[in-house]
Amino acid sequence: MALDGGILGTLMVSQFSAQTMVGIMMPSLCYALSYGIVLSFLAMNTVETADVGVAVAGVGIGKMSGINPGALIPLMIAQFAGRGINGLYMPNLSIAISNAVCVHFLADNVATTASVGVSIGTGVGKVGSLIPTTMTAAIIAQMEIEGILGLMHPLFADAVANAVCIHILSMGIVNVVIVGAPTPIPPIPSVGLGIGKIT
Repeated sequence: MALDGGILGTLMVSQFSAQTMVGIMMPSLCYALSYGIVLSFLAMNTVETADVGVAVAGVGIGKMSGINPGALIPLMIAQFAGRGINGLYMPNLSIAISNAVCVHFLADNVATTASVGVSIGTGVGKVGSLIPTTMTAAIIAQMEIEGILGLMHPLFADAVANAVCIHILSMGIVNVVIVGAPTPIPPIPSVGLGIGKIT
């Protein structure tokens, strides 16, 4: 699998429904948020791993883990509150968005790296290069395509983007398994650096 705005949108609609938020524009909001989050994340993200194994170069394949709704929900609530978004359903909104994002990103992300120094082994690292303002702009653009043009929609998008980016940058952990052709023979132990992306 891979990250996909349509899949996240479907998950988000179900999470909004579970929180009894079923207004006429709810699906449009869910898909706007989902495409804005996923498209900007795919464009921005980078992965760096510290690799160990045998020399000399290989390809790492794995996943990001570590993100969880229990940590993202209070962060999103704080981001909304900090922008004056304090309506009765704001906590439910935070729960729905956080649950959908974490479920999709954990289930469907694929991390790929190119390892310099290790041909067979493992790598552990972090996600980088996420810029909240870039994600905010992507969400706003998607909201406007969907006709969501309220006075608070830029602040709403900014709250979601900041919460998602901060959470992934601080909590996301990438683990990869590196495969390649070891050289020289017999193989010698080695360490290296993996550089790549999550798709």
